[in-house]
Amino acid sequence: LFHVGHAQFLKDARALGTFLVVGIHDDVTCSREKGPYFPVMNLNERVLNVCACKWVDEVVIGAPREVTEDLIKTWNIKVVAAGTQHQRFGEGSPESKYAVPSKLGMFQEVVSKWPHLCHDTVVGRIMQDREVYLRRNKDRASREDVYYNNKTSSTPAEC
Repeated sequence: LFHVGHAQFLKDARALGTFLVVGIHDDVTCSREKGPYFPVMNLNERVLNVCACKWVDEVVIGAPREVTEDLIKTWNIKVVAAGTQHQRFGEGSPESKYAVPSKLGMFQEVVSKWPHLCHDTVVGRIMQDREVYLRRNKDRASREDVYYNNKTSSTPAEC
């Protein structure tokens, strides 16, 4: 789920250079890292969300899990940024993903300005509010039914 924390990270990452390339993992990679019910949005949806962000210049679709020297050379990358200090679970060691850029001295951590916001937070709110939403809409629908059942229509002869 693309949320304001992601947008802020992309804005901050863009400020580290002049051209922002964002790598988006394929669905299988996301599922392997996060679990069988992920990703929540498929690859196409994630790509469209990131492409719509004004700080993003280019997207690598199906980016590899680890940033390699070949990827750095191919895209002429000067800085590799990763968000830190935000809620997250089971994504493995960032050292392995960013070993090459770290070794090359081009790895930058971007501290989250939204540390308590993550997809778990958003999904939790949706689940928590779902029952309230359903009750509210059921009540509205029943009041609407009563209104239409009690409504008298005027026919042309009555006018």
